[in-house]
Amino acid sequence: MYIFGYTHEGKKPGQNEDSFLIGKRVISSGGAEATITPPFFAAVADGVSGETSGEVASAMALGVLSGVKPADKTDFNALTLSVHRFLKMQGSLKKLENMQTTLCALAITSETGGYAINVGDSRAYLWRGEKLTLLTKDQSLAQLLFETGQLSKAERESFAHKNVILPALGNLTAEPVPDVTKLPELRTGDVIIMCTDGFSDFVPISDAEYIMSQPEKLSVRIEKLYGRALMGGSKDNITVLGILV
Repeated sequence: MYIFGYTHEGKKPGQNEDSFLIGKRVISSGGAEATITPPFFAAVADGVSGETSGEVASAMALGVLSGVKPADKTDFNALTLSVHRFLKMQGSLKKLENMQTTLCALAITSETGGYAINVGDSRAYLWRGEKLTLLTKDQSLAQLLFETGQLSKAERESFAHKNVILPALGNLTAEPVPDVTKLPELRTGDVIIMCTDGFSDFVPISDAEYIMSQPEKLSVRIEKLYGRALMGGSKDNITVLGILV
């Protein structure tokens, strides 16, 4: 499988709090690519703004995953909670208490399958048949209010507190509840797109689908997705990663 990812601080001043993982490599700036044979992890992580050292939290969480070889028998819920507790412990040791991060990870266990693990509001999509299908569900206040009928779909998209998320990795007062789902059977030509909310909050799905439909190298399309987020007014850090099956 071929993977290309790109991360940048975008128009947000200061440090990039996003990171992405390709196999054993954690990248916190710029682009990277690799051709990898399963099993492996690929992931994006977004340090929680307003908390301590989000850039440390995102890179550290992915660093833990980089040392794990995923398998169908792996308890991904327990693994994710172990990352959470590691962040809490390291935060205490390094005086970085309450450093937090989202995590959207793919555990690719074979050429045709794997699992999606999600904590927070970073996302994974499947590109197949000229369509992007969301594989994960946001763990956010907006999504919770939508599911309980307190917000319509349109209201969810324009909700003033859209970026408020449920407990993330490293949270000192509450444990996260990871969403772990089995991926649909993967086919040759599928692309899984992973991104942080600096992308997904500012790029309409129709625009992302148009860019993905172009007959260009995956790396070129990923960089164009990043550029579209900038054009869309994103003032957050932006990370986009693609896995070509």
